Amino acid sequence: MKYSIYKEILKYNQLKLLNLFDLDPLSKKIGFGDRKFWAWKTIDFSNATFQSGVNALAISVKLDIAIDKVLYLEIIDKAIKAIPELTNRSNSLNEAFPNENSYCVTALVSFDVLFCIDLLKDEIDENKFKEYLFIVKPLISYLHKNKEKHAIISNHLATAAASFLLWEKLTGKLKNTYKKVLEIIYKYQSSEGWYLEYEGPDHGYQTLCVHYLSIIYAETNDQELKQSLKKSFNYLHYFIHPDGTIGGLYGSRNTE
Repeated sequence: MKYSIYKEILKYNQLKLLNLFDLDPLSKKIGFGDRKFWAWKTIDFSNATFQSGVNALAISVKLDIAIDKVLYLEIIDKAIKAIPELTNRSNSLNEAFPNENSYCVTALVSFDVLFCIDLLKDEIDENKFKEYLFIVKPLISYLHKNKEKHAIISNHLATAAASFLLWEKLTGKLKNTYKKVLEIIYKYQSSEGWYLEYEGPDHGYQTLCVHYLSIIYAETNDQELKQSLKKSFNYLHYFIHPDGTIGGLYGSRNTE
């Protein structure tokens, strides 16, 4: 495999990622990824976003750069099985405060777990495959039944669309649901090419948005999506700085 700076970054940060998870077999929080909650106890609820680390661990296994493949598969198993403990009665997840019912984080974790399952389907047995899908199912149900109403946040919608697509790929259910979410993104895409983030373009989040949309395109070869992405890239390339960074204080969300 040819050299990739992203591969090197992943290799460099693996130990940091591994240290996020509670692996104490006697702990009631085993598999939790929010170290501030289970270890330092500086917050009184767990941010479910950290369960998304299973994606990077799965990629490490797939690229054969895992420090210990057996350990990684064990951590992935514990992290996925911990998700029901973090799930609200509404089948949603929290990030910033208890009972937040975050559409964004529910989409994020469901996508990353499904991406992990898809990558490792040859590494896990059929029972685990079914168990993991059963754990993700309530999250997908929440996304299907609810909409993010406080604003149009395109990167959140793209994450949900990618989740629906992977759910369809792995289960055969909710066919073409992802297309309905894409239609909202298209509706609010500017004629200049940027995707709406609250009240305008945000160049940092646009890179995240096109990440998820590109994954969908790679799976579907959707030509309407291709044209949308082309418009996005034609806009975005004007904001790449000479040192390769992007974004900053001029976006609607000030991200980099």
